[in-house]
Amino acid sequence: MNRPYLNSATNSALCLAILLSSMALSGHFGYDPCLLCLIQRALFGLLAIVFALAALWLKGRRIADVIGLFFCLLGICTAGQQLALHYLPVDPTAVRCSASWEVMFQALPWWEFMQWFVEGAATDCASESNYWFGLPLAGWSFMGFVGVAGIIVARLVTKHAK
Repeated sequence: MNRPYLNSATNSALCLAILLSSMALSGHFGYDPCLLCLIQRALFGLLAIVFALAALWLKGRRIADVIGLFFCLLGICTAGQQLALHYLPVDPTAVRCSASWEVMFQALPWWEFMQWFVEGAATDCASESNYWFGLPLAGWSFMGFVGVAGIIVARLVTKHAK
């Protein structure tokens, strides 16, 4: 029995589960999310919405898959940047402790703000408390984005092959 809406609904539920688990980790275990973590959460939320809409509107599934793949690529980039900040040696001359991202967002022009948080000045990604089952939380997020992107690519290739 072929139920085309089921794939999109399953993807939406998967992204929602990842989003809710990251929120539970923050709430229950006291992990304080950095700006890169918040961006990744927002991307998982957007993925859940895109796939939920695709489940309701079957003619838009291919469009939803392409949009979802774009969000996955953005998520892979942000999680990869966070992993790089985590594993690469810290520059001793870099300023790590500064004002909160809310203050910096209001104080800096948007391009300087983007450069500021991409370089890791706004994050504390390398703290030892951000591990879960031996892997940094950014690593779990990275694997989630890669997994969802793999599902999307497999679905697009399978659709195209038929």
